[in-house]
Amino acid sequence: MTPITMAWSIISNLPLQFSVNISRLLLFLELKITCNKKLKLAITIVRVIVGVLFIFSGLVKANDPLGLSYKMKEFFEKWNEGLEQGSFFLNNLLINLFQFLHDHSLSLSVLMIAFEIIAGVALLLGWRM
Repeated sequence: MTPITMAWSIISNLPLQFSVNISRLLLFLELKITCNKKLKLAITIVRVIVGVLFIFSGLVKANDPLGLSYKMKEFFEKWNEGLEQGSFFLNNLLINLFQFLHDHSLSLSVLMIAFEIIAGVALLLGWRM
């Protein structure tokens, strides 16, 4: 016997307005449970797809961390060129930051690769903080 049919037998002796409201509430709760299951399934599917994508992308980058480091250096150089030409109030701070990142791009690329693979595994396992 489902909760809805049990509720019908309970509310049959109640006044009409009250029983209609209880019926609506029970129907809403049943729909909410069904929607929650569908939502959880959709979230699980998206979580697995994104986790696999992160792991695949991290493994592709792990094949050549030095190449990723060179690309990161190019980005930092371009950002510094743009900052040197502009007049932003944090120019010196950002130029120094990008110069530091440029100098340490290999270790930054290895950290980025490791984080990407770890994040993908965490998504696949459903790890939460």
